[in-house]
Amino acid sequence: MVKYEDLYKAAKKAGSIRNLSPIRKEWKKKGDSLIGVFKGVGEIESKAFGSTFFSYQFETTDGNVKCIFGAQIDNEVRPFLVPGKIYRFEYLEDKDTGKGNPMKVFSVEEIEPDRISNEELPLPEGYREKD
Repeated sequence: MVKYEDLYKAAKKAGSIRNLSPIRKEWKKKGDSLIGVFKGVGEIESKAFGSTFFSYQFETTDGNVKCIFGAQIDNEVRPFLVPGKIYRFEYLEDKDTGKGNPMKVFSVEEIEPDRISNEELPLPEGYREKD
């Protein structure tokens, strides 16, 4: 019988390990960006602020990433995000809301790999086209 520890060691040696623990993306400066496959969104209740916000999960070249965008994405973009599609988010600026807490403004683009031939650019590892 194979021991799971031995299986793990063999997989690690072969480079067959994929870390599923998400990396937290923080939007620190204008121009920060994220490109990846949208996996889903979770709703989080904030007792401190008495409101709900959302945590977004992506599969990226660097691994699984989770992030919080804020009101602009939560309200204007979230309803249009489709799991399995590739998106690029870029942090553009802070917008004064007059409430003391500026809103982060993002540019959001959907990448359509079906329009790119395999000769031009092969699809990233892990991307699965839907039938």
